[in-house]
Amino acid sequence: MSATVSFQGIGASPGVAVGQAYVIDARKVRTPKIKLNPSDVESEVLRFKTAIDLSDRQFDDLKQKLGAEGEEHNLILEAHRLMLHDPMFIVEVTRLIKEDRINAEWAVRRVGKRLRHQFDNLDDEYFRERKSDIEFVADRLVRNLMGEVVDQELEVPPNAIVCAHDISPADAAMLVRSGSVGAFVTDLGGHTRHTAIVARAREVPAVVGLGKACESIRNGDVIAVDGKRGLVLVNPSDEQLALFRETMRRQQQSE
Repeated sequence: MSATVSFQGIGASPGVAVGQAYVIDARKVRTPKIKLNPSDVESEVLRFKTAIDLSDRQFDDLKQKLGAEGEEHNLILEAHRLMLHDPMFIVEVTRLIKEDRINAEWAVRRVGKRLRHQFDNLDDEYFRERKSDIEFVADRLVRNLMGEVVDQELEVPPNAIVCAHDISPADAAMLVRSGSVGAFVTDLGGHTRHTAIVARAREVPAVVGLGKACESIRNGDVIAVDGKRGLVLVNPSDEQLALFRETMRRQQQSE
């Protein structure tokens, strides 16, 4: 059996869980950088507007799938939709396409990066964390522009511990809806990250802010999570597993 590895993060949603790791690889898609011919500029602006319309329909589809029980997720998705239609965002991306003659993907990334930097110096943690929303909206647009698949259904084994560098609100909503998630474990985030908010709303244990822990976790690893203490054990010993399972048993009895 592999040696136990311990990680300390931020306890974002209380509760104890034990299960096998289900690792989501959510690496950002590589953004193409293309200089346009003057004759291609108008069609590129149209391509950008088409990607906005497609993203908008996807948010609507997600809200329909989640239904009335997904109220907290729907509020998050509505916030993303508002960002998608932010006049300043649209005007600035369009300006870069026209004046710098660059492709829409490149323009979206540049504007998104600029907007995220504006959040870095904010004192309030909640508003600082909102820069991740800009990243998720920009990433959706870029993937749609490139014809990539977004919002694909994930078949998560029962009681799996979902591990990722970060989890988009859309993915978190669909994962919780599946009813298979034992806990969330992410490298990024704090108490006000959307993963944490969604986990608390659905009473799913979560530990966030683990640095690079998920890079070393593999599918099938046994993971023990303490969402109150912010503790994650990878391949725990038999004694540690027994302690966690006893805590889980008591937790279930008190519900």
